[in-house]
Amino acid sequence: MARWTFLLGKKRGERRTGSTTAGRAALGLFAAVFFVAGVISLAFVVLKLSIPEWRANHDFVETTGRVLETRLLMNNTRLTRPEIHVAYEVDGRNLTAWSHYDVRGEFQADAQRAQTILDQFQIGDEYHCWYDPDQPENVVFARGYTWFAWLMLLIPGSFISVGGGGLIYTILTWGKSTERIAASAQHAPGLDFFLPPQNATADPYPFVPDPQDLNDSPGTVLAYRLPPGTGGWSLVATALVCLLWNGTVAIFVRMVMHSFEEGAPDWLLTVFVIPCVLIGVVFAWLLIRALRIATGIGPTLVEISANPLVPGGEYEVYMAQAGRLTIKRLDLKLVCEETTTYRQGTNTRKAIRRVYEQLLATCEQTAAGDSVSSEARATLTVPLDAMHSFKAAHNQIGWKFVVKGAAEQWPDFERSFPVVIRPRIAREDGR
Repeated sequence: MARWTFLLGKKRGERRTGSTTAGRAALGLFAAVFFVAGVISLAFVVLKLSIPEWRANHDFVETTGRVLETRLLMNNTRLTRPEIHVAYEVDGRNLTAWSHYDVRGEFQADAQRAQTILDQFQIGDEYHCWYDPDQPENVVFARGYTWFAWLMLLIPGSFISVGGGGLIYTILTWGKSTERIAASAQHAPGLDFFLPPQNATADPYPFVPDPQDLNDSPGTVLAYRLPPGTGGWSLVATALVCLLWNGTVAIFVRMVMHSFEEGAPDWLLTVFVIPCVLIGVVFAWLLIRALRIATGIGPTLVEISANPLVPGGEYEVYMAQAGRLTIKRLDLKLVCEETTTYRQGTNTRKAIRRVYEQLLATCEQTAAGDSVSSEARATLTVPLDAMHSFKAAHNQIGWKFVVKGAAEQWPDFERSFPVVIRPRIAREDGR
């Protein structure tokens, strides 16, 4: 028997919880509206702006037209458009048509600007023009690309991205509990995104991260060179957010400037745009800072004599900072962080706490070298009572090496290199 979907779920005390199904249906509807609006807007921009402009520059046939008369056409909203009556020849046929000057043929509020365009043409003179081979009566006197026709693609693109992502998330999570969705993120992807791998129980340490992914690169000084954390993805995400935000804001800024040029400032839009511009400046500053750190400071290398580590074990660690830098201070630390994901009401929150920190090596006031600014080598003894690496649905114990540096004329930087500490087995204790 089919179950009914209720807008309200179970009653807990004096409060009723919301229906998960209704909530996801609302999310799916919201995402579908965004997606459809984006597709319709994209079709409008492409068909009305981008394709006509591209065809005018590639497909239109050049010819010579004689101007018969000109006029300034005004519509019901008192916007104006310059029009030129022209006579020209197409495949031996004499045609006459009213040209809208360019392929967009849009009405504009600045009548003086439209009149200036008409003043360029003298009755009876001949001028170069271009006609559409598919519709010869469509003739223009100006070609070229406008940034507005292509920048407008960013708006429907952002709608499609947000709406499409929401639809995919709704489809993949439909009918699944919150706990199962959270658990799916802890397993490797398969054909079913929300089912754990069948051989998971064969792993003797199912909740210890696999160290093999960290051992792919051999070191030049020690056995393994550890890969850096997720700094690259954060740079890409910052660049995308900065580009999308500032591209959209640029369109509104152009609209504000256009209203001032016409002598009819749009103050409401101006007040709306000012904080958006300031936020865009902050995004640009964050992107420039991240690019300076990523491209100017140079890579940081951390190598280790063995991986995974075990409590009580002794290992060699090597750190090097590449680039022509004058390092003021460079610290290498072993850090342990505990991450907890929990639900508070209807929100999912994540808490991260640094529970262990050990300083391994320090470099101070190192002058710029040819290729390596600073390097150090240290001996690491993992505490015997150290908690091993652990990763479950809502809790995680993560170990990593952290290199924190300060260089002259560069922002301070911090880079992390994950490492795995597995449980100590009985024979390693000598029992």
